[in-house]
Amino acid sequence: METVRPPRAEHGDIQSNKETTTPKESSTVFGVASKRKSQSPVLETSVAILDASEVCEQVAFVFAPHRVSVFAIYRGYGVEGEAACQKLASQLHVSVLNKLCSVTHVDNALDIQHAITEAFVEADRLLVRVSQVSAAVCAVLCIVIGSNLYVANVGDSRAVYCEMYRNGAFGMQLTADDSTAAAEERQRIYEGGGAISAQGLVEGEAVTRSLGRAGARLATHDLVVSQPHVHCVRLETPSFLVLASASFWRTCSVEEVCRKVQAQLQDKTEPHDVVTRLVSDAAADDMTVLLVHFRRQSSQPMPSSTVTGQVHHA
Repeated sequence: METVRPPRAEHGDIQSNKETTTPKESSTVFGVASKRKSQSPVLETSVAILDASEVCEQVAFVFAPHRVSVFAIYRGYGVEGEAACQKLASQLHVSVLNKLCSVTHVDNALDIQHAITEAFVEADRLLVRVSQVSAAVCAVLCIVIGSNLYVANVGDSRAVYCEMYRNGAFGMQLTADDSTAAAEERQRIYEGGGAISAQGLVEGEAVTRSLGRAGARLATHDLVVSQPHVHCVRLETPSFLVLASASFWRTCSVEEVCRKVQAQLQDKTEPHDVVTRLVSDAAADDMTVLLVHFRRQSSQPMPSSTVTGQVHHA
């Protein structure tokens, strides 16, 4: 399994990773781009891509003949944000793969969703107790198992899925924004005996769900939790998936992104170039965007590689 990191970026520069698939007949290709202008040293974004069927024989056996692929974005906050993202990029994947091995049937969506939830909680605990790292990390993780797409998130990063048609595109947001702006989250916090500040913060955090705060939770009312929202949709082709940090979505609507991406993909523009343009045009700083293009169903495997993109200060 190969790890690839993009070069250090100057403030205001855009750094990107080209998709690692080389055969033109491959069914899945992707591109990653990041932008960093902020002078703050406490934000760090990581991207991880993994073909689990190629690197874990047990997962390949359990879900055969279906392939299992994982795509994720982590965004860390606090002085240990960078270290937390680096650890989670490996720990959460290991936890997910271990939990998936206990699933009894490939079509048992509830068991798979439960396994993903357990993996998030386990990775959160290990991050603090084993790695000795404590920082709030937002995570959005997508798992493709055959023709099913599972999406799990904590925090405010988003996943948008879009089906492509000749006369248009059908896009949908697959994640929930975990903040006090959500009625469900406010109710959970109040019922747990918590309070929300005038700035919309709970326990000093801007998000109501995150990873990396297991140590802090032991001394609080456990209001900022690590259990993710998990959803499952049927994967159709051609289609594409956009994972991006919150700052990107604050300036770009789902409809706008789906329209722009579809037009460029239909013009045969590679995902790497599409996502680089998206980041360049976005009127925001400190962002990472991952674009995955599912071109058609195929028996061709994705490359056996992990791509981790980190946003650095100069």
